[in-house]
Amino acid sequence: MDVSLHALTDCYWAVLAAAAVARQVCKVLAWLLLGPLVAVYAYDFCLYVLRLARSLVLRPRTRALCNPRWLRRRLTKDETAALVVTGVCIVTSDRD
Repeated sequence: MDVSLHALTDCYWAVLAAAAVARQVCKVLAWLLLGPLVAVYAYDFCLYVLRLARSLVLRPRTRALCNPRWLRRRLTKDETAALVVTGVCIVTSDRD
């Protein structure tokens, strides 16, 4: 079997070209499979950041409004009148 050097070289280059094409096809398939996953991950991350920012901005300020000393003290007449005018409903304890 007489195989020339020229035929071996052509075969070598054909195998390299086929490997390069197969590599490009694998890259395209990988991007087609991973692209939607990356998009969903980015979308979830953006929603998480927005939810975190919203919770930080809109969090209830419980410390300023629910101070036990402030709730236990008796209201003055002016404060009671102001609450009646604004229509605020206050639930008090049984001690009074």
